[in-house]
Amino acid sequence: MPSSEHSERRHLVHPVIGALLSGILTGLAFPSPLGLEVAAFGGLALLLLLVPSAHSAAQLFALAYAFGFGFHGTVNWWVSSWQAETDPYLLLAGILLWLGHPLFFVVPIAAYWYIARHFSIRMARYSMPFIWCAFEWLHSLGELGYPWLTLGHSQALTTRWIQIADIAGVWGASFLIVLANVAFLEAIEPIAMAFARSPRRTLALLGSPRVIAWLALYFAILLLPQEYGRLRVRQLRQLPAQDTLRAVLVQPDFNPWAKWERLSPIEQIHFQQRLADSVLERFPAQLIVWNETAIPISLTLPEYGAIREGLMQWLATRKATLLSGMAELELFPADAAPRLARRLPWDSAQAYLAYNSAIVLTPEGIAGVHRKIRLTPFAERFPNAELFGELSRLVEWNVGISAWTPGKQQTPLPLALQQDTVQLGVAICLESIYPDFLRTYARQGAHAFVVISNDAWFDHTPGPLQHYAIARVRAIETRRSLLRCANSGITAALSHTGEVLAELPQYRSAALAVALPLYSAESLYGTLLGDALPMGCGVVALAVLLAAWVRARRQTP
Repeated sequence: MPSSEHSERRHLVHPVIGALLSGILTGLAFPSPLGLEVAAFGGLALLLLLVPSAHSAAQLFALAYAFGFGFHGTVNWWVSSWQAETDPYLLLAGILLWLGHPLFFVVPIAAYWYIARHFSIRMARYSMPFIWCAFEWLHSLGELGYPWLTLGHSQALTTRWIQIADIAGVWGASFLIVLANVAFLEAIEPIAMAFARSPRRTLALLGSPRVIAWLALYFAILLLPQEYGRLRVRQLRQLPAQDTLRAVLVQPDFNPWAKWERLSPIEQIHFQQRLADSVLERFPAQLIVWNETAIPISLTLPEYGAIREGLMQWLATRKATLLSGMAELELFPADAAPRLARRLPWDSAQAYLAYNSAIVLTPEGIAGVHRKIRLTPFAERFPNAELFGELSRLVEWNVGISAWTPGKQQTPLPLALQQDTVQLGVAICLESIYPDFLRTYARQGAHAFVVISNDAWFDHTPGPLQHYAIARVRAIETRRSLLRCANSGITAALSHTGEVLAELPQYRSAALAVALPLYSAESLYGTLLGDALPMGCGVVALAVLLAAWVRARRQTP
C-alpha cells in the first residue's frame, strides 16, 4: 500500500484508540438491554483498516490487545460480579480475566497482519473470515476454552437471522459476520478516502461497480439469513410434536453467598419443594427441575440417606422425577486416593473428590448422574490442576464451589415415563456455551436439553441474559427443545426454533409450569456437518499463511 494512504489513515484516528473503539463497538452487539446487535456487522471494519499500518510487532500487539481489551470488557465486564458481597477472589479473577483474555485475540489479528504485510492487504481481508472462524473454534477447545465471545452469539436474540446456525452452527454465523465487515470496509474505504481528498468526487464512486458489488454482498448477508429464518421457522412450526414433556422449573432466587455460608441444605431443599408444590397442585408434572447445586450436599453418601429418602417419598406423592444440580462427593480410602483428593473433615481415613453434578432422582432412587465436564476456568477449577498439584490450591475460591473435579463421561440421562423413556442432554452452567457439547448429546439420541445454572453471582448485569441467549443458539443448532433453570433467572422453556414457550421474570422466587413439545427435526449442523466449517477454515487460513511465508522468504535478500 502506498505510504500516503498509511499517512492519511494515521491522521484520521490514532490506531490504538481506533482498535479499542472497534472492540467496544463489536462488544456492544452482544445481548444486552441496548439491543445493538447490528453493530456486529461493522464493528470489526475499523480494526481491519488499522492493523496493516502497524510497522512492528510491538505496534501490532498494541492494536490487537486494545481490540481484545475493549471487546472483552464490553461483553464480559460483569464477570467480577461487582456486588457488595463479592468474594475477593471472584473480583480478582474477573479482573485478571479481563487483562489476560485479550492476549488470545493477538493470534488471529497477527495472522491477518502477516498476510497483509507479506502478501497483500486485499488477500488479508479476504482471508479474515477463514482466520477468525478457525480461531473461534480453536478457542473453544481445552480447559482454557471460552467461546462466550464467539461473534455468532451476538445475534442470539435475533430470532430469524440466527436460524442459519442449524447449517454450520454458530461458526457459520461468525463467518458471515466477519465477511460482512470485510464487505463493509471494501465498499466504504474508497468512498471515505475520496471524500478526504475531494468531497466533490465522492458521489461518482457511489455508482462504481466495485462499490455496488460489495454493498450488495453486505446487504445480502444482512437480509438473506432473515428470509431463511422466516421460512425455516414457519416450516418447523408446522412439524407435529412426537411427545410432550410436562415439567416444572423452580427458581428459588437464593443469595449465592448465603447459599453456602448461611442457609442450611435442609432449608434450601424444603423451600424449593414448597415452590414446586405451589404449581404441582394444579399442574401434575412428569419432571421437576432445580438449578445448579440446588442440593448443596451429596445425596450419594450414606450420611445423607435420610434426606434422599425424604425427597423420594415426596416424589412418590407427586408421581414425578426430580432433576437437580448437586454438590457430589466421591470417596476413597485416604491412602489410595487420587493426587488432588482431600481428607474428609469428619473422617480422616477417607478422602474425596468434589463434582458439580446433576442428579436424576425418582421415587425408587437415583436413576442417573451427570458430572460437569467443562468447568469454568479458575472459578471452578484451576486449568490442568493435575500438573500443578498442591500449587493449584493457592488460588481456590473460598465460598465453597471451587476445586471441582471434571467429569469424564457424557451420556444423556434417562427420564422414564409411563409409555416411553425420554433421553435428556444435561448441561451445567458453562457447558451450554460449547456447541460441540450439546451436539454430542443430540448425536447420542437426546430428545431435549436441560440447562441448569446459577447466574446469581452476576445479578443485575447483562451476564444472565447473555448466558440464556447463548443457550437459544444451542437449541437452534440441533433443533432440540430446551429447558433452562437458573437460581435467579433466566428460567425458561425454548422450542426447537429457539422461540420462548414460557419464561419467569428474573429475581423472583417462583416455579414455572411448562408443556415442552419434543420434536424429531434434524439439522445439517447437528447430524452431518458438525464443526467441519471451522476445521475447513483452518486449512484455508494455514494455506494462505504458508503462501505468505513462502513469498516473504523469496523477497528476503
